[in-house]
Amino acid sequence: MKEDSVSYPVSFNGKMRFKIDVPADFDKKQVEEAVLNDERASKWLNNKAPRKVMVVPKRIVNIVV
Repeated sequence: MKEDSVSYPVSFNGKMRFKIDVPADFDKKQVEEAVLNDERASKWLNNKAPRKVMVVPKRIVNIVV
């Protein structure tokens, strides 16, 4: 069985803030874009550009502000 979507926990500075579901066939860049375009991410970014975005495929997304 193949999954249609993957649920990623999204962390800001090492603390989990929310989860996002994306299609299972998304690559790292597409997952990063989906997370950064989510309205919940803007709350934690505070109009700043992220210094680093780490995507572990099918596991977690960590954003350093």
